[in-house]
Amino acid sequence: MDNNHKKNNEEHTEHHITPIKTYIGVWIALLVFTVITVTSSYFDFGGTNNIMIAMVIATIKAVLVVSFFMGLKYEGPENTVTFLCAFFSLAIFVGLTSTDLFYRVDSSPVKVVDDGTGGMASDGPVDLNAFTTPTPQLIAKGQATFMQQCIACHGAQGKGDGPAAIALNPKPRNFTSAEGWKNGRALAQVFKTLTQGLAGTPMASFAAISVEDRLALAHYVRSLGPTPAADTAADKELLKSLAGNNDPKKPLLPIDFALDLMASGR
Repeated sequence: MDNNHKKNNEEHTEHHITPIKTYIGVWIALLVFTVITVTSSYFDFGGTNNIMIAMVIATIKAVLVVSFFMGLKYEGPENTVTFLCAFFSLAIFVGLTSTDLFYRVDSSPVKVVDDGTGGMASDGPVDLNAFTTPTPQLIAKGQATFMQQCIACHGAQGKGDGPAAIALNPKPRNFTSAEGWKNGRALAQVFKTLTQGLAGTPMASFAAISVEDRLALAHYVRSLGPTPAADTAADKELLKSLAGNNDPKKPLLPIDFALDLMASGR
C-alpha cells in the first residue's frame, strides 16, 4: 500500500514536457480555425446560425489553448474541476445578464412639459377614438407601464401576487379573474379606478401619469382575463368625462402652490 501511494504521489508531482510536435500541431489547428472564422464571415447562414458557428469555433480554439498551451490536459482532476467550475459560474452570470437584457420590456417615460405657470401638463390633447380599441401596440405600451407601476403589488402575471401583496389588505386585484372588480371591467371603469384609486384599499390614484398611459394600461389589464363585454354608451360617456377632466392644457397643480400647502401643513 505504501509503495502504491508513493507511486501515485510521484505521478502527480511529475512535470510533463509537451513535445514540440504537439505545440506545432495545435498552432496549425488554431490557424486553420482562424481561417475558417474569417471565411465564414463572408457568408450569411442566418442571424442565429452565424452566432452559433462563431461561438463553436471560438470554443474549440479556447479548449485547444487551455488544454495544451496552458497544460490543463496534464493537470490533476482537482485543477480541471476548479477550472471548469469557474467557467460554469461565468456561464451562469452571462445567462442571467442576457435574460435581463433581452427580455426587459422597453417602456417609454411619461412626457410632460412646463406650461409656463409652474404646473406640469401633458404634451398634447388626447384623441380618445385612437385609444378606445385595443391594439397590439396599445397593449404592449400598457404592459410596459404595468411593469413599471403595478408589478410590485399585482405580480408579473397580474394575479395579485406581487412581492408587496403580502402586506396589503385587501389583497391586490387578480386581473386574470373576471369576478369582483369594484368598478367593473369596462374600459371606462378600469380607467376610473386608475384615475381615482379605490377608497379604503391600497389602490392609489395614478392620475399623475398621462391619459394615454392610463388607457393603454387599462387595455393591458383587461387583456389578462376573459374577454370583457363591449363598452356601453354610458361607459363611453364616462370615459369621455374622466379623460376630459385631465385637460392637457391645464396644469394639474402649480408647483408653488403645492409647496405652500406642504409648508403650511394643509
